[in-house]
Amino acid sequence: ILVPSLSVKRRRGEKPAAAKRMEPYYETAARLALVWTQLVLLACGQSYCPDLCYCYQNLDPDSYTYTVDCSYKERTSIPRFIPASTTHLDLSNNNIGRIGKSDLAGLSSLVFLQLHGNLISEIEPGSFSDLTSLQALFIYNNRIRELKAGALVGLGSLYELDAHNIHLESFADGVFNPLTTVAYIDLSDNRLELLPPNSFNGLPKLRTLLLNGSFIHRIAKGALNNLPSLQVLNLDNNSLMRVAQSAFLTLPAINNISLEMNQYVCDCESSWLYGWLMKKGVVAGPVCTSPVPLLGRPLLQLKPQDICQSPRVAIAGPPYVIIDQSATLMLFCNASGAPPPEVKWSINGMTFNPMDTRVASYNTSLRIRNVRVNDSGVYHCCASSGDTSVSSSVHVTVLDVTSENNISSIVANISTTAYIPCVIRPLPVALPVTWTFLNRPLQSLPKYTITSTSTLVLNNVTISDGGVYLCIVGGSIVLKRTLVTIAPPTITRFLQGSCSSPQYVTLNTSSISDFVCEAFGFPPPTVQWLYNGALLPNRTRFSFISTITNTSLPGSLMRATVIFTTTNQTILKTTASGNYTCVASNPYGSDVKTTIVDLVDNSTATSNITSVMIFPILVFRNQNLTLPCNGSAWINQTLPVSSPVYPSSPLPPNAFITKKNSLFFIQPKTGMYVCLQGGGALKYNVTVRDPPSIRKDCGLPVLTFSIGQSALLPCTTNRGANPAPSFTWYKDGRVVHLGGHFTQNTNGSLLISSALAADAGLYTCVAANINNEMDTYTISVNISMLPIITQGPISLAAVKGTLTQLQCLGAGLPPPTITWWKSNGDISMATQVQPSSGVVMGDGYLVIT
Repeated sequence: ILVPSLSVKRRRGEKPAAAKRMEPYYETAARLALVWTQLVLLACGQSYCPDLCYCYQNLDPDSYTYTVDCSYKERTSIPRFIPASTTHLDLSNNNIGRIGKSDLAGLSSLVFLQLHGNLISEIEPGSFSDLTSLQALFIYNNRIRELKAGALVGLGSLYELDAHNIHLESFADGVFNPLTTVAYIDLSDNRLELLPPNSFNGLPKLRTLLLNGSFIHRIAKGALNNLPSLQVLNLDNNSLMRVAQSAFLTLPAINNISLEMNQYVCDCESSWLYGWLMKKGVVAGPVCTSPVPLLGRPLLQLKPQDICQSPRVAIAGPPYVIIDQSATLMLFCNASGAPPPEVKWSINGMTFNPMDTRVASYNTSLRIRNVRVNDSGVYHCCASSGDTSVSSSVHVTVLDVTSENNISSIVANISTTAYIPCVIRPLPVALPVTWTFLNRPLQSLPKYTITSTSTLVLNNVTISDGGVYLCIVGGSIVLKRTLVTIAPPTITRFLQGSCSSPQYVTLNTSSISDFVCEAFGFPPPTVQWLYNGALLPNRTRFSFISTITNTSLPGSLMRATVIFTTTNQTILKTTASGNYTCVASNPYGSDVKTTIVDLVDNSTATSNITSVMIFPILVFRNQNLTLPCNGSAWINQTLPVSSPVYPSSPLPPNAFITKKNSLFFIQPKTGMYVCLQGGGALKYNVTVRDPPSIRKDCGLPVLTFSIGQSALLPCTTNRGANPAPSFTWYKDGRVVHLGGHFTQNTNGSLLISSALAADAGLYTCVAANINNEMDTYTISVNISMLPIITQGPISLAAVKGTLTQLQCLGAGLPPPTITWWKSNGDISMATQVQPSSGVVMGDGYLVIT
């Protein structure tokens, strides 16, 4: 080989600096010579050792190798002109930062490649495409955060890949697919966190996979699919809390799996792993970090029941609780299972408001201070472990101390039907309700009936039915109510002498007669006499005697006697004749009887009257009236023009003239009636009192309205009631306060706008006038709500042979009945589920054993 050289003549005494100016030319010449030498060697088929590398070869034909060792040279790139015959290339422990697509081109004989200990951050896709004979690749201790798609293309003969501690965070889908012959992969001490699906799909000969220390917290479904030869899997020192059951099911050859130093949760979800590891004979299973009772214990040293025992829960005490408002509610729940289940409380499927300071939950116990009516409902104690949850329920009813359940009394007329409601909202399911009277349970006999809404119905009420009634729900007294039996007064005997119910009586001034008025009622009625609509005057010629007799009877009889004397006969004639009315009254009604008395002085009787006399007359509706007169004609001044009634005009259809020319009315009308008698006149100012009478239907009317619907309750009285009545509504015995969604119309009807569930009950309309004359009308109001499902069943996968529970809670008025139906997807072909040996139903639950 001829290497060209350059020489320069130097004059004697010339400074060496002149020669230094030629040094660049010498260096260039040397490089040209080196390149020339390499080209000649390559042209001659001779191997060349790259600069700063050591090259040596084994010439044994059976084990020929050509090794290029460029390690520890602080190289920043892969050297050029690496001999194509190189079988072993060591580029470890340099400063190489990148592998380009052409850096390893043409090295099809390379079997062993060492790139570890560099600063490599990128492998360009296709960089290994010519390394078709490579069997071992060491790239550990680098900075390759991502393996891009195609980064390992060409490595179809690779047997071993060591890529631990390369700061790997992610790799492209299918990046390992070209490694069809690889048997060993080390990806430990990286930062993968997640193994995505199909991470190592298509590696049929992979036997060892090291993933320890890579911060893996989840193995996606299918990440380890299609690895039929995998025997060793190391997942130590990661962040795995659970491993899905599907993760290892496609590893038929696995016999060594290590899961130590993970944050593993040993519960029912991991019970499959326990069985799988025991079946495989693996001895290095994970160590439990939770739950607390299993902390630090190796999974494979536990018993199956230590790992998983389905949660069980039951609320202590009866399935229903009845409590007074403002009291403290305490509920206790017994929960067990492995791992210990998490216990949560709810009401009607809703969690409690965390801002409600009255509520305190201590895992298995619940305390609510100062309970309110709206705290009533179905309370659930739910025990959860993994995906399995079971619950137990209790029905709680909070009684409103100011509600209808605390009304002191209900008033009922004798011979009528009384209704005593026992309001329970919500009504606990299958809660036994009984009634007692005088400490004696009441049976459902013709006398007593208990309705489906727990109302006690008493038929044909008598005085002896009055007293205290108790409503007992599930053994607890929830209501004490007094039934007050009443009897509005009824005049049972009205006599004048031996004449019963006299309507017109003529007496001589010299005679003495008594009038008897006896009345029945409860409480005992007061009996009074009226003279022409006013209390009987206290004069010496009248004596008024009231006595109570027959007090042993259920009620009392009042006797009033009027005695006439002969004192001052003329005055008696002009002032004692008129209407005498007996009025019997108590707080619950009144009754009246009237007679017309005509007092005549036989010694001085005359038919001539020379003056006008006015008599005020007060009668009641449906009461007959006689107006005495010895005159010749009658005038009805009620008409717009005063006109004769008789004999010039026909009589009204409800009137006729007696033999003594008196005017007799059947159900008279209010007005001024004038009798022309001699030279004067008798004017009768008739006022008809019309007590209120409510139009009623037969029996107890029942009206049903939907929640949110407006409800109109009628209370129509007779027209022309005099005095005009006022109306008061009662709900279950308590006054309905108008306002809000209660409005009373002028005709007495009650309008309930947007009805609520609490509006159900017995409504009574009382029409009363200023004279304490009244009538009542009772209506039963039911509120309905279409059934809705408040909490429906969720889809779940059940393990064969285990207990499965579904829940379905509904709401509605009346409470809905829940049925279960089963189908294979086509709802139209569904069949109803019936209780059997393997199916238990009740309280909104379906349990399949």
